[in-house]
Amino acid sequence: MVVEFSKKFIKSLQKVVSQAEAKRLVRKLSSTSPSDGDFVTMVSGIVIREKRLKTFRFYFIFENAKKHVVSLDELKDLIIQFVALSKKNNQQHVIDKLKDDLSRFGFRM
Repeated sequence: MVVEFSKKFIKSLQKVVSQAEAKRLVRKLSSTSPSDGDFVTMVSGIVIREKRLKTFRFYFIFENAKKHVVSLDELKDLIIQFVALSKKNNQQHVIDKLKDDLSRFGFRM
């Protein structure tokens, strides 16, 4: 399983925490599995989940079809992508933006 971080996610993180704290959070988030965090929504087979650490909410996506793996080789192909972060006060705005971005790439609710 591969955990990736979008460039936009890293830039957003570096704006709100120190560089050392950002590295620590990225290390902690690198051990994320598809069942971590809370389910937010699914857009055409792409699952959006939210993982809370401290005062932040971190949003990651993955393909739902790949969540149910049957072998180690298939597990290695699973990619989890962290794409956004928010605080409680802008949580719904960030979720709506993620859904809108996915729909612009051709994924439908």
